[in-house]
Amino acid sequence: MIKPALVHSLSDSVNTRTSAIMSFNRYVISIGAIAIALILAFDLKTFLVFYIFALLLTSEQFKTPLKFIYSCFLKPIGNNADQRSRLDSFYEDQAEVYDATRGRLLRGRLTMLKVTAEQLKKQMTNTSRKPIWIDIGGGTGWNIEKMNDFFPIEQFDKVYLVDLCTPLCKIAESRFKAKGWNNVYVICDDALAFKLPEIEDDIGKFDLVTMSYSLSMIDNFYPVINRIKTLLCQNGLFGIADFYVSGRVVNNNIQVQQGYYCNWFTRWFWQIWFEFDHINLHPSRRNYVEYQFNTIKCFNGRNHFLIPYLVQIPYYVWLGTTKSLTSTSHTNLTTTLSTPEDSFVVLEHLD
Repeated sequence: MIKPALVHSLSDSVNTRTSAIMSFNRYVISIGAIAIALILAFDLKTFLVFYIFALLLTSEQFKTPLKFIYSCFLKPIGNNADQRSRLDSFYEDQAEVYDATRGRLLRGRLTMLKVTAEQLKKQMTNTSRKPIWIDIGGGTGWNIEKMNDFFPIEQFDKVYLVDLCTPLCKIAESRFKAKGWNNVYVICDDALAFKLPEIEDDIGKFDLVTMSYSLSMIDNFYPVINRIKTLLCQNGLFGIADFYVSGRVVNNNIQVQQGYYCNWFTRWFWQIWFEFDHINLHPSRRNYVEYQFNTIKCFNGRNHFLIPYLVQIPYYVWLGTTKSLTSTSHTNLTTTLSTPEDSFVVLEHLD
């Protein structure tokens, strides 16, 4: 005799399987109907294109670049009240894939970190105190993690990451927590108004300030540069990696370096292109930095992004100081640096 509970169990199992089969059949019928509609509306070739594109969307290998392309080039930024909301809107869909998609686009960051670390080691040789570093516009914390390869994070007294974008700051907090770095702080605030924990008076307290592809994204950049100048201690270092375009007229000793000048098409095209994403490459930004600080090292390059020798995005690596650390000679010394990115030629200015 079959027990009632067993009958109910078998009945439920049959009903569940029947429901699953019916759902699957509806799914197959729906997909088939869409496929037939596409074939009838277009042709077999068009259908195959749609089908292949659908497969790419579901493939883990292509999700990251497709998400990057959509977020950077297709997604409308919309009308936002301020820069914070604009950045949050722009990066919220790509925060998790930010580092995976920026390696080839944001060139020179490793070089900037390496030359900065080498210079910092020289300056800290005759002192027992640990340096303090602030990375403005540090985003996901990629710079701080990579700096550990050149200058261990444990050897810093404090490290501060300042960024206005909430989604990117959350990634940075998770990254540093996983590393177990208790001396690294994430400050989600404006580059001009931020306040730092454990430092009441920040005037002249920092040995190093870096900006990696963030100077070009700050709207009101003049007071930010002025504040950085007040943050740095005597002989404090300021490192930058960013996009740029030169002016039409070059009349500065710093600007006659190899590769600095951009032709008229490069100047206008890249300024207009990047302004769609609220990135400003006007030469006034770099000019003001070089006016306020003494240049130690710099490099002007072209990023052959995606299409070699056809797409050439101007970028630069720059290291400066609040006070000259070099001699009074005006000779340029060319030094070749080998980094995980590439081999870069850095011009060292001997004042």
